[in-house]
Amino acid sequence: MVNKRGIIRILEAVVAIVIILGVLVIVSISRAPVKEIDLTSAIYPVLEEISKNATLRNYVLLENKTALYKFISTKFEPPLVFNISICNPSVVCPLDSYPEKTTSVYAAERVISSNLTSYNPKKVKIFVWIKT
Repeated sequence: MVNKRGIIRILEAVVAIVIILGVLVIVSISRAPVKEIDLTSAIYPVLEEISKNATLRNYVLLENKTALYKFISTKFEPPLVFNISICNPSVVCPLDSYPEKTTSVYAAERVISSNLTSYNPKKVKIFVWIKT
């Protein structure tokens, strides 16, 4: 029992190393990247349906946003919030007001060129984000 002090110091060092490793593991787990969902893939089927449906195409060409809102609101569930913008194809369609407290806004656009009576192309852009 001559080397009691040495054994106690070794045990103290091992306990300190275990505590430091435990803290490092906890910190690294809490900093794990948050997996985000790509909502762009959810927008394209809606734009495809707008381009194939004559009534919805006319809503875009006449810039009837309220009718488009009614249609698009049936496609996105409540945690998802959306906004649409209709403009000329040569112009960048902006988002009217950027949402507060959101991580990402996903957008996709489609040019609706004409109907059978006139040629007046418009671009419809859908913005989608998750409400927090």
